[in-house]
Amino acid sequence: MLPRGLELAMSEACVVNSGREAQPAPEREFEKCLLDSIDEGLADILGEWFKGTFYKLIEQKFHATRSSLPNRLDILTSALSAALGNGAGAVMGRAIAKRFYSRLGLRFVQKPNHSLQDYVSDAKAIMLSK
Repeated sequence: MLPRGLELAMSEACVVNSGREAQPAPEREFEKCLLDSIDEGLADILGEWFKGTFYKLIEQKFHATRSSLPNRLDILTSALSAALGNGAGAVMGRAIAKRFYSRLGLRFVQKPNHSLQDYVSDAKAIMLSK
């Protein structure tokens, strides 16, 4: 559940870019944008086979579902590190964050030592300020 201010900011300001004309998105799109960014990042960078295998790993080892990942970024980052190693997992997290910012219509700025969770928190704060 998103804070009330974020819900308002998302409903008024969020833009989802999905290859079609940009459209205003309701607050529930925030998590959908994130989940779509996770899917895209995994598939585009590592391939569809890896994406499917990765989601099975999350279910079996971390007892989480694909749809729960936007609210369980700790599990996502742990699973990325387990599957790819710490360095590559962090790179993958940044790639997902870049896609996420693009979907929200935000400018992505890479920051030292920032995790995927940090980028998502920053995006929420930016959306609240709009």
